[in-house]
Amino acid sequence: MADSIEQDFERLNNLPDDAARRRSRQTQRNAAHSAGIQKSVPRSPDDRIASRREGLRSGAIDSTRMVVPGSYHLLDTLQSHGCCLFLASGTDEVQVRAEVALGRLDRYFHNHIYGA
Repeated sequence: MADSIEQDFERLNNLPDDAARRRSRQTQRNAAHSAGIQKSVPRSPDDRIASRREGLRSGAIDSTRMVVPGSYHLLDTLQSHGCCLFLASGTDEVQVRAEVALGRLDRYFHNHIYGA
């Protein structure tokens, strides 16, 4: 059992850092694009988030499709009952505030939006 845990820690310690993983994904995408197989390489979460933000900014994506069904109704109800709403996220605060504004949720939280 102890060997297994030590091996797990060793594998975790040998994982590439985020920057190295991003470079690796970009290298894979570049090679795939050159070979004409661009769609076979999965997009990174950062790429998907950027694409989603751009869609919201341009209006290509309706912000109501990006929230859990019933969220606006719940937030309206809480606000109408005088609740002071806070939003806390593990995402960087600048990004959280931008996403909340794009999702048209800022009217519920005003200045009570907190990130990592």
